[in-house]
Amino acid sequence: MSRFRAATLACLLGGAAMALVAPGPWKWRLIAGLAFFYLILVGVGATFIQLAFFGPAICRGRPGQNRVSLTFDDGPDPRGTPLILDLLDRFHIKAAFFVIGDRAGQYPDLVRRTAARGHLVGNHSQRHLWWGNFLGSGGLYREIQTTQSALHDLLGTAPSYFRSPMGFTNPHLQGVLQRLGLTLVGWDVRGLDQRASSPEKVIRRLLRGVRDGSIILLHDGGGDPQQLAAVVQEAVQALEARGFTFVRLDELIGEPV
Repeated sequence: MSRFRAATLACLLGGAAMALVAPGPWKWRLIAGLAFFYLILVGVGATFIQLAFFGPAICRGRPGQNRVSLTFDDGPDPRGTPLILDLLDRFHIKAAFFVIGDRAGQYPDLVRRTAARGHLVGNHSQRHLWWGNFLGSGGLYREIQTTQSALHDLLGTAPSYFRSPMGFTNPHLQGVLQRLGLTLVGWDVRGLDQRASSPEKVIRRLLRGVRDGSIILLHDGGGDPQQLAAVVQEAVQALEARGFTFVRLDELIGEPV
């Protein structure tokens, strides 16, 4: 049973108990308070993928060997993606790129180049809608399945991993992912690199949070390409200096490469 279903059941039972035993006007105040608490709980669960509120989400890999994995969102971007691919080649690192379907359709050669260099390509929805978390199962299915089909046509195989836009989740997502054979992947460390005023701020944020088994969220699109690339270079150097090694996401979480 998901945490969402357990919380829903607990609140329904709590509300029923209050309706039966609470005296007079207190009954409705208590029920209203419980309903308000439930809405807050669902909102928090929908916002933070690490809570795995609506179903399982992999947000950290297996610890034990001081390994971490780099993941990139919001590409492909003809300005930023090639720079980052070249940097990763230089450091002999394989990463995961969660691509937006619309952008993959615009820059198919970049998607093929990413996969050809040994990186994992994942699904990041078709349009990366900020309001996509309000979609029902039908709308979510179309958003995700369209990208699955497009990437299958480009690469000859469909992705196994999905990362939701902004990390938002809702009660319908898990069922859609099961239908499509996808595993939800989050992160436990993020750089907030798209809006940072300098690479140094991103590096400090990463170093505060990184640990053995961390899944690190960065971007290859949606920001200044030179700064995004500078963040990657400085992050790799700083983490290697601390003894971390980099492996591809599917290796970190225990799936066959």
